[in-house]
Amino acid sequence: MVKIFLDPGHGGNDAGAVGNGLLEKDITLFIALEINRLLQNEYEGVSVQLSRTKDETVSLDERTDRANQWGGGCIRRDSRECRWRHGV
Repeated sequence: MVKIFLDPGHGGNDAGAVGNGLLEKDITLFIALEINRLLQNEYEGVSVQLSRTKDETVSLDERTDRANQWGGGCIRRDSRECRWRHGV
């Protein structure tokens, strides 16, 4: 079983970039939820967890702790280095 941990980043009181009426936190969440849906519906042997599934604040430490405890591979939505033990 392949385990994938998706981290849409931002959320809650952290909007990320804002412009043209768009919030980065909303876009990253939409993309992560769609990737999750595609992986769950189109592939077998894939288990997916997300750091957040709604607009909420989740600290970077909490995100990495969840991923490490679950043992999933790391998928970041930006260019920051992934510091999860099981990162891909």
